[in-house]
Amino acid sequence: MVHPLVLGEGSRLFEPGQEPAALKLSGQVSTATGVAILSYAFDGNRAVAE
Repeated sequence: MVHPLVLGEGSRLFEPGQEPAALKLSGQVSTATGVAILSYAFDGNRAVAE
């Protein structure tokens, strides 16, 4: 299970009430302590609930 976390300052990436966007995994790194660092990219489509 993945729990995304957006860190930092500046412009908001996700506005309250915004429609979900479909993302695809663009990269991953596993650290020596077992933490998975996952990178995602917008795939240009709106997410659709199944």
